[in-house]
Amino acid sequence: RAATVRAAEFCEVFMLTKDAFEHELVCHNCDLESMTSVFDTIKASNERRNHAVSVNLKKSKEDGGSKLHKLVFPALREPLSSLGSFHLHFLPNSAFRGFWDALCLGAVLHCACWVPFNAAFTDPPTNALGLVQHGGFWFDLTLDVLWVLDMTLRSTFFAFAEKGQQQVVVTEKKRIRRHYLHSSTFAQDLCASLPLEFLCLVPEVGVGAFHRLRLIRFIRVVRLFEYTALVESAAASAFGVRVSASLSLLTRMFVLFILVNHWCCCAWFAIHRYEVAFGTSLDSSSRSSPLTSTWATTSALPLSHYDPETGSLTVCGSDGGGEDDDDMTTSPTVGARDCYTRAFYFVTTTLTTVGYGDIYPTNNVETLWELVVVLLGCVMFASIIGAWQALLKQTDETGDNAFKDKITRLLTYMEYREFK
Repeated sequence: RAATVRAAEFCEVFMLTKDAFEHELVCHNCDLESMTSVFDTIKASNERRNHAVSVNLKKSKEDGGSKLHKLVFPALREPLSSLGSFHLHFLPNSAFRGFWDALCLGAVLHCACWVPFNAAFTDPPTNALGLVQHGGFWFDLTLDVLWVLDMTLRSTFFAFAEKGQQQVVVTEKKRIRRHYLHSSTFAQDLCASLPLEFLCLVPEVGVGAFHRLRLIRFIRVVRLFEYTALVESAAASAFGVRVSASLSLLTRMFVLFILVNHWCCCAWFAIHRYEVAFGTSLDSSSRSSPLTSTWATTSALPLSHYDPETGSLTVCGSDGGGEDDDDMTTSPTVGARDCYTRAFYFVTTTLTTVGYGDIYPTNNVETLWELVVVLLGCVMFASIIGAWQALLKQTDETGDNAFKDKITRLLTYMEYREFK
């Protein structure tokens, strides 16, 4: 095998015709007959090995007892015949597992976007009827049922591969349950599934805290990249779609950058909303004086205004009241869409260190949050630059640049040997 590797590198480097190659061997006092005999022996040996591997690859998916199958494919603790068609769908890299992981990934992305948006930009419901009539209530309830079903499947039916030199797929329910309950995944799922919404039945809490209580669902975001890896593995297994590690890393960094922009945007507007709700600044040093302005009122395009008659600020162009509690556009000129656009614009310009100055903080709390956003921007840009570097490095080592480098070294060698 070492001789084969050396011969392959030798031929790849020189890339000579047969006559030129024989001439080089003669110049180095090599016996052409013995060299040809060695190459023929290696060629025949390689052909036998390649034929054996091809035959085993064809039989590996059908014959679970073949040696190649045991080395390449994870082994089952139970034979496939004893599992039944129902349990075969729960094996790793099965079509159903791939579909389920993709569905969970979509649910996590929805949670990452919709939960903080509701807590920051949606007017709190004033009664149970307004809550039920909200467009996203029943969809969120459906996702809660989906997560409960996901916990049931992962603790009962979803087989897993044990880590080790030879992976073994465990299909026993007791071992599956033990593996899931002792993993950090179970703790995350359990905390994210706590029904804190029932606290709205307490009079001191009220229905208005419904969207804030659902922020507990945001814990599922920590599994975003885990589900992404599972979907990539399923796509490679089912459709042969393989994404390079560097390209996958770069895509994840860009998605994370957009999500961080969204989360900071929601937090930025939430500061304004709850300052208006409290009627005073969240800054302890300014609580004694009434609130007359926030970043939303001093913006070049004001999103809120101070009413001197009532002595209070409005939220997103209105007082947040009205008969329709789930109406997202509370003003004919300024609505939640405008508020989100301006808040997202401010966060993006801050993260990218542009900062035009048309939106700026007005108190210590808003200033501290802007500093946090700036620091997050430094971290995100460093991560994206690192991902780009990994992609360019891979291109240099295996892509067109690597081929051009080989050609350059070949031309240099030919010039040194005075080939014409």
